[in-house]
Amino acid sequence: TFNFREAVKDVTEKNPAKKLKIAFSTGDTIDSLSIQGVVTELLTGKPVEDASVMLYRLEDTLNIQQPLYLAKTDKEGKYSLENLKQGQYKAFALKEEDGDLRFTKEDELFAFLSAPLT
Repeated sequence: TFNFREAVKDVTEKNPAKKLKIAFSTGDTIDSLSIQGVVTELLTGKPVEDASVMLYRLEDTLNIQQPLYLAKTDKEGKYSLENLKQGQYKAFALKEEDGDLRFTKEDELFAFLSAPLT
């Protein structure tokens, strides 16, 4: 699944497409599972906007490079991951400025689920 978010714009008026995605499969079916949720700050309970919510294969080790699935939170901290393959995943959320999808600075917000997501 390619999630373009608002990266594609109308040529004449520059209006961005909303939540544009293209899903395809190399097999007979397209994966159809999904999850939704909200990312909030632990101490304040306020929603975290523009955080990356990332899923990794459960068998991935400490050498985590790129997430298998990625979504960004909206102004209300909501996210949605669609076209997921059935399985178990490690889930992380990260609010950062440098965009490298890695927890590299102490002021970055970081969260994770302690149990695998099935």
